[in-house]
Amino acid sequence: MNNHLRNTMLITVKKPYFEPEVRNSVENLQTRFEWFMKWKDSDMDFTKNCIFIDEAGFHINMRLNWARSKSGKKAIIKQPQTRAPTHTIIEISGENTEVNDDSADNNSVKKGTTAHFVKFMNEVLAVLDAEEAFKGSYIVLDNTSIHKSKPMIRKIESKGYRVMYLPPYSPELNPIEQIWAIVKGKMKRDRLMNEENLSSRITDACNDILISDLNDFCNHSKRQIVNCYNKTPF
Repeated sequence: MNNHLRNTMLITVKKPYFEPEVRNSVENLQTRFEWFMKWKDSDMDFTKNCIFIDEAGFHINMRLNWARSKSGKKAIIKQPQTRAPTHTIIEISGENTEVNDDSADNNSVKKGTTAHFVKFMNEVLAVLDAEEAFKGSYIVLDNTSIHKSKPMIRKIESKGYRVMYLPPYSPELNPIEQIWAIVKGKMKRDRLMNEENLSSRITDACNDILISDLNDFCNHSKRQIVNCYNKTPF
């Protein structure tokens, strides 16, 4: 059977990519185009003056998954939007900096909420304020509702930073998505025996990310911007 699938039908086993059905819909391609037009005349540069912030969820039963598809094609499985109990990690990354916060170690605010994000952003601003080179940078976020606290936005802007939201369902524009892919890949290789060592495993995986990797991730996302103008699916 495997030989028939591989040699006759050109279907091979590979890791599946799960994506929302609306990711490359006509409407979302138009939304990306409008995002491009809004920012095309600004001085925003993903590799020079942008600080990217994103969240990801981790749990102790993460596993590698595989699926079949035509040779040379990604194994994409479209799925509805779903959420499950997780440990939330908030990450900030620029071309030469990386900071992460494990909410599993912080019970003062409920994880995955605006309050949690605001608390993290206050800590981030303290770090950024210590470096003059970060002044005037763009704080780049996805458009989830917890990122849109108006008092927080006013505080960010009052400190000399600018806020920019990425278009929805556009992970290719966020370099941190590539960090998550690597970190989760490392996490899935070995079974986690208990929840207590989850945070240390995440930390170890993040520490394996090199500055040169961050540069590559930012450049990759920068190259995707033209696809927004051309309305090319990611």
